[in-house]
Amino acid sequence: SERTEIMSGKKKKDLIDWWLQLIKSKVNDYLTSKRYDFSVVPANYLQESPRSIADVNKNLQIVESILQPDEEEAILLQRKLIDPLCFEIYNKIDLFLENTAVVLRERSQSHMSLNWNKLSFDTNPGEIFALMRQNLKDIADTSVSAWIKNTIDDMEYIGKMKLLEVEMNGIQAFTNPQNGEGGMSHIVPVTGLILNRFARLKIELCYVLEAWIPKMPKEEPPPPIKKPLAKVRAERPRTSTEINKQALTGAFSTPNPGTTSPTLPTQPLLHNPNLPASFSTSSIPSSYSSHSSARRSLNSPVDKDSLSAPSSDRDNISTNSADEEISDYEEMTSSGVTSTMYSS
Repeated sequence: SERTEIMSGKKKKDLIDWWLQLIKSKVNDYLTSKRYDFSVVPANYLQESPRSIADVNKNLQIVESILQPDEEEAILLQRKLIDPLCFEIYNKIDLFLENTAVVLRERSQSHMSLNWNKLSFDTNPGEIFALMRQNLKDIADTSVSAWIKNTIDDMEYIGKMKLLEVEMNGIQAFTNPQNGEGGMSHIVPVTGLILNRFARLKIELCYVLEAWIPKMPKEEPPPPIKKPLAKVRAERPRTSTEINKQALTGAFSTPNPGTTSPTLPTQPLLHNPNLPASFSTSSIPSSYSSHSSARRSLNSPVDKDSLSAPSSDRDNISTNSADEEISDYEEMTSSGVTSTMYSS
């Protein structure tokens, strides 16, 4: 029964094991949310090396940011971790104290002459504990007196835990180094147990770094990330040739929907199947035919003698051919050929 477990001390042990395991689990969950990697350090880190020194350092930075938090981190830690844990743990502790007080009163009534009508654990527990200690010497059964003394010590300790939690009032009081100048207390409230979990992890990580940095090879920095070729081409500056090519392509590209701008034919003029049936070669000016003949002669294979011509002559040839192309188009435009070609 619960009364037997309280008297044997099992109830107290189970309660302590429960809150320590709960704190460990919730602290680990909080660290995981901060991207702490528990797989970096092996369980047997005294004989087995960590996975990466860089990852150990990352974990250490996370823990240190919690132990010495800025204002934002302190608020987050208080709301997400400390307050929920304190609420859950102290509620269960209060229930344990109530049940233990009932058993303590029952056992002390048969061995002590106390006026329980005027005593209450709810209003003046300190007074009751003081009266019980004074009467311990009158109890002949040492096992009973020892149990009563130990139970009073446990209840007083828990009461001081709760009192210290209220006096410290938040994580900032626990993480402020100036609060330790008056001496360390053997009483650790729930907030102190939570922060102790972080402190133990920090000690562990520092030991791993100290022990394994001299033994592990120096880690090379990660290779640079190579960009896809298409992205590199898009990012590099365009040459003047590409800009001119784009300008020419855009000038003769397909017009936007809804516009009536003509599109220059991509096939030879006289063999374009898209020409209207009314179109005939007779509408082409005679001057165009002579220019066409000149263009065909320019596009024909170059004889060997022209290859030995000076560079200035070759440049003149290419320049003249380009001028003739422009002249062709201007003559067609002025004579109305283009309007006939693209009229529907």
